[in-house]
Amino acid sequence: MYLISDILQWDDSTIAATKREIDLFKRDRGLFLDGEIHNLFPGKQPDRFGWDGRFVWSEPQGRGMAQVFRNHDPRDRVRVRLRGLPPGGRYAVEFFDAGTTTQAAGRALVEDGIDVSLATPFTAEVLHVRQLAP
Repeated sequence: MYLISDILQWDDSTIAATKREIDLFKRDRGLFLDGEIHNLFPGKQPDRFGWDGRFVWSEPQGRGMAQVFRNHDPRDRVRVRLRGLPPGGRYAVEFFDAGTTTQAAGRALVEDGIDVSLATPFTAEVLHVRQLAP
């Protein structure tokens, strides 16, 4: 959409939203250089039904990011297990769009998972995961 728009005609809110998304991209792109990518819904191929998601964890950086997508699905909440996260530590999990942060043990995030809520189909949430100091 941005590429076919006349950016000189954008209002302040569109400019702010674009800057926010570009900053998010710049913040997270380094995770893909040394991180491992895991499917949050193993055995499921991406399609327009159900939920979809990926988690990338960079051990050297001590941080990761999950992208969770609600496609055409009646459920407004799903529990995702952060496969690939080292279970021994404690982590801060920031829900980027919701603007909330929680803390949890790695074992709980891997084995029990964490709830992701999206009220509307065809929306997404980004979770930033950061290892806390012992």
